[in-house]
Amino acid sequence: MSDWLTLTRRHCLALIVGSVAAVAGVWPSSRSSASSLNRHQAEAARWRTQLRSPESAAVVGSAYLATAPQTDVELVAELAAAVGRPSGSVLDLSDSELRLRLRDKVRSDYGEGRTVRLNGWTVSRTEAQLCAIYALDEASA
Repeated sequence: MSDWLTLTRRHCLALIVGSVAAVAGVWPSSRSSASSLNRHQAEAARWRTQLRSPESAAVVGSAYLATAPQTDVELVAELAAAVGRPSGSVLDLSDSELRLRLRDKVRSDYGEGRTVRLNGWTVSRTEAQLCAIYALDEASA
């Protein structure tokens, strides 16, 4: 009889633990990817709270994406970097702190010429990326 057919206590325990883990969905890779997805969705939702007019933002965002295609993952990462991502994420910032950092970044964009021309409007790249998050959300709804 082959060794792989021999059922030892070790093989039995490994089979039981593996089966329970598979049924419970506790494999580390699935847990981390689910956690990462939830965190990304929470960060994207947090960015969407920063503009008052989602409809207008979606129009501007669509125009920006037509000139500079990006995914929502890229947009969230670039916006977080633009406002000086805190030790955790933008979720760790208060609303007023996030607004202040975003305002400062938009001002520096204009000062440094980091602007884009969209439908006759000149907007900062940071504003355009923020609007693009609305556009992608609207497109996926």
